[in-house]
Amino acid sequence: MARPKSISLVKDRIDPGPAPFIPPRPDIPITEREYFGWGYKTGWLAVKTNDMNAVALALGLREPGWAPWKEAIELAYSYDADFRSWHWMVTPPIQGWVLVMSLALIDRHFDRQDVREEFHASLSQLSEKFGEVQFFGTYRVSGIDAWGRWMNGHCLRLVSFDAHRGLEQHGNAQSSTEAELLIPEIHTCNGEEYEFVYLGEDKVVAMAAEWSLDPTQLDAHSAETKKVSLVLTGWLPLDAKISVTHN
Repeated sequence: MARPKSISLVKDRIDPGPAPFIPPRPDIPITEREYFGWGYKTGWLAVKTNDMNAVALALGLREPGWAPWKEAIELAYSYDADFRSWHWMVTPPIQGWVLVMSLALIDRHFDRQDVREEFHASLSQLSEKFGEVQFFGTYRVSGIDAWGRWMNGHCLRLVSFDAHRGLEQHGNAQSSTEAELLIPEIHTCNGEEYEFVYLGEDKVVAMAAEWSLDPTQLDAHSAETKKVSLVLTGWLPLDAKISVTHN
């Protein structure tokens, strides 16, 4: 995956370890349009809970703090090359789901097999804690796409595509929505026809809408999201395992 832009925020950063608590949310005036969506060229989780602080603590985020939506999204679309760390954002609950966004998520899933397995194990642990966790990732430049669903410690469904592994499907059988999205396309090369299943970012977003929330359409929930005008941000070391803490 092509590395995104780098934003350095802290000089001589030392890893303080997982935060023991979340600082109180600042009381600031709510202005027009303080919520923003995303969905392309990144990865995100949908966690079935109304407790955004618990999610941030469970992920072990370092130095959690509060930021406006737009600023938090810009951070989560970046990594700190100088201090080898990923930025993360955690949203307030929207229709019973807390969303977590970071490029680290697709980096973990599309890494070598042992890193991928550790990442999936962490999602299983998160689903044990919260009941249900969904993972979505897409990065059109590299042609990588995935969606997955974990409940009570078990992977119910995982669909993934990248150039090295090809199309992978694990867990339960296809849903009716997936069956429509995974219809093979017919391509012709040197006069010969062959079938090819292409996922693509629009299909990833369609599955997010089917299972939980479409992050590109958060404006549709404006009345709900504007109740909390700030989101949580934090960081994790670039190569750190996502170790779920059970506070």
